[in-house]
Amino acid sequence: MAKANSGERTPDPRSQITQIVEERVRATVARELELTSLRVLRWEEEDPSSRYRLRFRELDGVFLGRRREKVLLEVKASLSRSSVKKGLSQLSETLSIARLSAPQAIGLLVFADTGRFNDLFGERTADLDELIKTESLLAWEPMAAALMADRINVTVVADSVLGEWLESHSPSGGCPVAC
Repeated sequence: MAKANSGERTPDPRSQITQIVEERVRATVARELELTSLRVLRWEEEDPSSRYRLRFRELDGVFLGRRREKVLLEVKASLSRSSVKKGLSQLSETLSIARLSAPQAIGLLVFADTGRFNDLFGERTADLDELIKTESLLAWEPMAAALMADRINVTVVADSVLGEWLESHSPSGGCPVAC
């Protein structure tokens, strides 16, 4: 939302919370894996008229694993059913593209249940295990040795950790926006 003709935007609380979660997840994973400066996946795609178009996808983070393989990070700040499905499909597609040039690429999908702290985010899905049944569910914090190359590695930030992250970014010691 913007003020008419002012060029100013009203801060979006969902974006603020999502940014906090992404930054903290990157910092946590960086304790185990080497964070790179890479953040954009770029590839060419042929359109229906046989012309090639340059395509881009922003990544939440790219790390180097123990064997120097690329670990692609996708962070979702909600555990709603739609967010889980979107995260899985988005990272699966990203891995398919990335593996054309980096066959050993690994996917790490991190969820944070911000819906417990803020009504702007969806409710946690009851069938999380069913939605991720073919993937590898890891404990929080993900350890480099536990990452599996043949599937998407999924983890959920512990509620107590998420609560601390959100409190640390609030001037009043509560959530950064109304909870």
